[in-house]
Amino acid sequence: MKWSVWILVVLITMGLGLRFWRFQSRLSFDFDNEYFAWETKKILVDHKLTLVGQEASTQWVFIAPGYTYLTAGIYALFKGDPIAGGVTAVLFGMATTGMLYLVGKNIK
Repeated sequence: MKWSVWILVVLITMGLGLRFWRFQSRLSFDFDNEYFAWETKKILVDHKLTLVGQEASTQWVFIAPGYTYLTAGIYALFKGDPIAGGVTAVLFGMATTGMLYLVGKNIK
């Protein structure tokens, strides 16, 4: 394998290790996690789908509902445990690292 691939593997491994180190004691349950927990309850328990995602920090701007549905899937895997919100954030962070690598690799 190329050195750049090894560097990516090391970075993702370190990122996962550092993010999951003492994960439960460092996890915070703030507004974002509360919002997605309620949305997950609406989707999984009440069977009410959503067409609008969470409001962003810019007023009247909303994120796409796809993130809400992905979060609902992870909450379902964890049987509603609030730690699922943190796991979602870690997984998206690692996916972002991989995508940044791929984009940066293809820029010439």
